Amino acid sequence: MILMASDQPFNAVRFFKAVPLFLVIWIFCACANQWLRGERALLPAENRRLSRLLHHCLKMTSRATPPPVLLLLGAILLAYSPWPDRGAFDFLRGRETWITADYGLGYDISAAKIILNFLGRFVYGGSLLLAACAVVLLLVSRLSVSRLRKSRAAKVLGLATIFLAICSISDFYFSWLAFLTYDRLPALRWIFFLLFFLHWLVPVFLALSVWRSGSQRENHARLNLRTAVVFYAPLLLFDLAMTPFFLGDAFLPCAFVGLQLLAWGYLQLAILPEPLNP
Repeated sequence: MILMASDQPFNAVRFFKAVPLFLVIWIFCACANQWLRGERALLPAENRRLSRLLHHCLKMTSRATPPPVLLLLGAILLAYSPWPDRGAFDFLRGRETWITADYGLGYDISAAKIILNFLGRFVYGGSLLLAACAVVLLLVSRLSVSRLRKSRAAKVLGLATIFLAICSISDFYFSWLAFLTYDRLPALRWIFFLLFFLHWLVPVFLALSVWRSGSQRENHARLNLRTAVVFYAPLLLFDLAMTPFFLGDAFLPCAFVGLQLLAWGYLQLAILPEPLNP
């Protein structure tokens, strides 16, 4: 709906560019179907067939995109992200400004401009480094899911990747809100800037609660990961919905989606699901 409502002409070229976006959203739904799965509600007989069909489609998607596939796809997108626009290399060198520092929260807040420009470079540079580490990890584990789940390196890389993914989600989300409400409610920019930092602290509090959980640390960690998924899913879906505005520049969508795919791959490893019931 956002794609069709944009001021740019909606044609076949833009439609086919948006197809990968719909696939990414579907993959996220398939992953979330595993992460958040609980007791299935009893549905009326006339609705059970559709529910089973949807559940079966999501199940097949999950089987087609196991953690190694998600990690590999994320690494490929991040590796590809600098090439369509050479400005990405200038950004890493400090010659270009991060987009949310120019048009988002940093538009008229000088402190936010400096912070967001530094954090944008930190998140993107860290994403490229984590993508390279993910490729090495896949080679060492020989694409084995069981070896990846037992690897301490995978746990450390996964925590770092999930944290950067949350930072990226929060950055784009609150910058989009600031951009969309600037003409009508400019005073909200400082509130969004505060909320932006508070959303960075959520995973820190969750990590501290896991650290203090003692003998139940593993179960507590899985519960907190599911909590983080529920908390950030609306922000992520909003960011994905707004990516059609970046279709003319492949750098930002590839960098953002690639980092998210890496995070989903590590989440699949961390939240070990039982076999799905048909």
